[in-house]
Amino acid sequence: MKVIHILNYSWENGGSSKVVHDIAQRQQKEGFEVSIFSIDKTGHRPYIEIEGVEIVLLQPHFLAKLLPLFSTELYKALKNRHFDIIHLHGLWNFSLLAAYILGLAHKTMITIHGCLNPFTFKCNALKRAIFTYGFQRRFMKEIKMIHVFHEKEKEYVKNYLGEHPNIEVLANGIDLDAKFELKKDRFSSNKVLFLSRLDPIKGLDLLLPAFLQVIQNIPGATLQIAGPDFGMLAYVQAFIEKHNVAQNVQYLGVLTGKAKKEVQDKANAFILPSYSEGFSIAVLEALHEGIPVLVSTETGLSEDITDYNAGTIFPFEIEAIAQCILNTLENTEESKKQVENGQKMLSEKFDIRKILDKMIAFNYQFESK
Repeated sequence: MKVIHILNYSWENGGSSKVVHDIAQRQQKEGFEVSIFSIDKTGHRPYIEIEGVEIVLLQPHFLAKLLPLFSTELYKALKNRHFDIIHLHGLWNFSLLAAYILGLAHKTMITIHGCLNPFTFKCNALKRAIFTYGFQRRFMKEIKMIHVFHEKEKEYVKNYLGEHPNIEVLANGIDLDAKFELKKDRFSSNKVLFLSRLDPIKGLDLLLPAFLQVIQNIPGATLQIAGPDFGMLAYVQAFIEKHNVAQNVQYLGVLTGKAKKEVQDKANAFILPSYSEGFSIAVLEALHEGIPVLVSTETGLSEDITDYNAGTIFPFEIEAIAQCILNTLENTEESKKQVENGQKMLSEKFDIRKILDKMIAFNYQFESK
């Protein structure tokens, strides 16, 4: 079986690229012929190589500023090469238009990646309307499968599209092979970690003012911000300078490997105040590392975290975010309980091996008859 994944994300985009990596790696081990077409963004780390998987980095075209992923190379590949499964990742880009024009709906599945959250419609409203009424909604009604990460995202799809005969709910997962050990000094640092791309959608405009209130109560508290810049670094730097909080708010740059692990090991809490989030790998990683997690209501994992009492959920209010941080830093016993619950939640619902088994089962639904 031949599969092509198409995504408008570099490796630095984080979760979405990791999802594709895990699926493609498992498909290759199952004997599938797998290709990944991804954008080659200037200044970004190219998509990570996977043994036995073809990686095609598309060169940016000037029209891609108006139509993301626009590429004649991609169009020719879809037109001239045979694929049993065309797996598109995300919406509002050229890959959907190309597959629509070429009549490939019967081979196509789409993973939504949070692209239909109501918050996303506040940006580029004209583009959203052109796509919706021009071709995207019509095409999505015809495709073979829509993959969403949680029930709320399924509702977003139905609100946008109406009914579809095959919307599959399947979460992200994480490798649970490593044995969990709670760090002895986990709850003594007063360090709060934000580990995600610096994008307006991630809620830094709420987190930074909230942390000013935290500092007033815990002067030694530290907010560590790590991730690639997607438009918010200048805001972060200006905020630090304006409020003279360089000792309390630190930008660490992009962290990987050992450096990332060292920061995670010393974190007292992990926070992600996203306005819209398909399903955060960073939150799964924090849970796996035994870091108490604080996330917004739109983080994708929020309902599961609530059900298991595996962390704290907050609304989009500065005062509420500040209070959640303070409660986590000051209430060690409750934080330990949430960490234990988080381990149970991961083992029961987010083991990557079980999730990929289900994804492979979905793939076999595409076999030619």
